[in-house]
This record gives sequence, C-alpha cells and structure tokens, in this order.
Amino acid sequence: MGFRVKVTQQITSHNHALGQRVTRCDQRHNLLLTLMSTLTFFSFALLSHDISAISI
Repeated sequence: MGFRVKVTQQITSHNHALGQRVTRCDQRHNLLLTLMSTLTFFSFALLSHDISAISI
C-alpha cells in the first residue's frame, strides 16, 4: 500500500512539473486549445438542443 502511494506521488509530481513546463513555453497554444474545446462543446450542445426541439 505504501509503495503504491509513493509511486502515485512521484507520477503526480512529474505530471505537475511537466504541466508547468508546458504552460510556461506554450501558454498561447493552451488558451487556443481551451477555446476550441469550449466552442466545440457549445456547438454540440446547441446541435443536440436543436435536434430535441425538432423531434418535439
């Protein structure tokens, strides 16, 4: 059990360090990616809303 926790903490800290590095060097790309996924989500939501409105 203790071993698993240690491994998990190592992975988490590694991912955190990696995330910080990515954020530092490529913040604009991350922003664009977030914007794109948000727009995609909203377009899907609108699309599904339109489909349900049509079927009623």
